[in-house]
Amino acid sequence: MALTTVYVDGFNLYHGAKELVGRETPGASWKWLDIHALSVRLAPRDQIHQVRYFTARVASPDHDPSLQQRQQAYIRALETDPTTSIHYGQFKLRKVRMPLVRRPNAMQQRLMRAAGQSVKRHPDGNTTVQVWKTEEKGSDVNLASYLIADAFRGKF
Repeated sequence: MALTTVYVDGFNLYHGAKELVGRETPGASWKWLDIHALSVRLAPRDQIHQVRYFTARVASPDHDPSLQQRQQAYIRALETDPTTSIHYGQFKLRKVRMPLVRRPNAMQQRLMRAAGQSVKRHPDGNTTVQVWKTEEKGSDVNLASYLIADAFRGKF
């Protein structure tokens, strides 16, 4: 039986599962994935001795203030497994201007402005709006670094 360490990029796992499910459903069970149990099912001949989970603490945008609480609850659940360790990168949330796929008509622009959205029409024909841009930084580098360090130390 081979000793196996599982390395998980938390954001890729979350977004991949969300895409697979097709939509975000309140209380969806896939959000409470037991990574250790899944690993045992995927590698039944191996002994899963460690799960390394790489993520970043999310920032809560105005439209979803409970986002941090939900993520923290999941991380606390993961930490109940003594074989699981959590490794953090950084999460950046900032407002940026992005182009719309289709230019809104005059009525849509009035509605957007009435809702407080800053709509700008540029000379090149693009119409941009201000959006929240989220970026997760460092988790992939941490994952690669632990993978190399663990290999060097013969931990798997």
